Amino acid sequence: MGKPCVVGCAGLNVDVASHRAQLGMTAIKEGDWLSIDGEMGTIYLGQCNVVVDQPEAELAEIERWRTKSLEHS
Repeated sequence: MGKPCVVGCAGLNVDVASHRAQLGMTAIKEGDWLSIDGEMGTIYLGQCNVVVDQPEAELAEIERWRTKSLEHS
């Protein structure tokens, strides 16, 4: 889906009214960059370099399933 997600982040406290949050000992304000490593579940304050790896073999297999499914429709 191209969207990382971190669940079970018990250390995050959000104050909607003040547009701020506290993650552990780190204060975050609206507009701050957060970088999320969706594979490791790590959150970084700031904008990190993004590396996109496409699992070509797996995507080809899914496309094969899709094509096969359409043929049987």
